[in-house]
Amino acid sequence: MLVGWTVTGDAPASFSVLRAIGESEPVAISGTLPGEAVRWLDRDACDASNKGLKPLVYWLETIDEDGTVSRFGPTEAVSFPGAAGSISLSVYPSPASGTFTIDYTLPENGRISISLYDLSGRRITTVYDGETAAGRQVFSFDASTLTSGMYLVHLATEAGSLTKRLVVAR
Repeated sequence: MLVGWTVTGDAPASFSVLRAIGESEPVAISGTLPGEAVRWLDRDACDASNKGLKPLVYWLETIDEDGTVSRFGPTEAVSFPGAAGSISLSVYPSPASGTFTIDYTLPENGRISISLYDLSGRRITTVYDGETAAGRQVFSFDASTLTSGMYLVHLATEAGSLTKRLVVAR
């Protein structure tokens, strides 16, 4: 999640970004940022403790040269597509030449199957078949044994199914 802001007037000495998950108290997550900063990337927005299931809210704290701290916020709640009620699937990089990543989100715990198909509909391999937890899951698959071409990555769950294209290029 890219958090950005605009400064009008004199820039403060430094900034800090705070985040709250759901209704929790905000916690500083950025450390101290220089006064000329205008954005910060929250790489842990969908981390293991939240898995993208609860909305996030952000605040910005400014620290002036004299030590005065001011807090601005909160932002509107930010939710992640597919995090609270539907499934999502992404496959990257495409084209892939070796390992590719399968990134999916589930609304609840359950059994899933992820399979790789060629364009004629023939299943090449089952990447994963079993129980998995709700939320965002990410794993890598070694495509070095696949020939160059286009494939379909199919995710089947109790909540529905999704298919994404994958190009393998050598």
